Amino acid sequence: MSEDDARARLRAAAERARAGDAQGFRALVEETHATVFRVAAALVHDRDEAADVTQETYVRAWARIGELRDGAAALGWLCRVARNVAHDRQRSWWSRVRAPLDALAGEAAPREAAPDAAAAAAERAAAVRAALAKLPEKHRVVLALREVEGFSYDEIAEAIGAPVGTVESRLHRARAALARRLRGLREEGEA
Repeated sequence: MSEDDARARLRAAAERARAGDAQGFRALVEETHATVFRVAAALVHDRDEAADVTQETYVRAWARIGELRDGAAALGWLCRVARNVAHDRQRSWWSRVRAPLDALAGEAAPREAAPDAAAAAAERAAAVRAALAKLPEKHRVVLALREVEGFSYDEIAEAIGAPVGTVESRLHRARAALARRLRGLREEGEA
């Protein structure tokens, strides 16, 4: 299936949803769910929280579907809704309390010994996640949309509501910052 076909299906689903068709909205969710979830995960760094953000994104989107002016812009609109939901949740009381509770629960759970290779791979993955988490949100999001989702610069610009030049500069800065952080971690490991 071509990219043009996928865009046409997305636009048709969005237009049906705007007309109040629940099946059209369901199709819109099916077409965009993976991307919205990945954007949410890039924002909140927790799969469970990202799932909650994604669900709330679609609840808000259905309630405000009339605000979507152009079905072709549905994915960008949903990504902006997800960003707003993530910000709202991060400001909430539960988000501030949950992290320390999760950390305590993780410390209490015993871990099984793993083979050296698996342990090293897990350590590298954790280092990459930690390096990504330290990037500013605006850099994490463009990096996730480009490298994980494979969005074009134009699609990223639409999703985040910024000019293509801004996308290019943020992506460049994100890659450079991530490389610096990972290089620093590797040098620490060699010392």
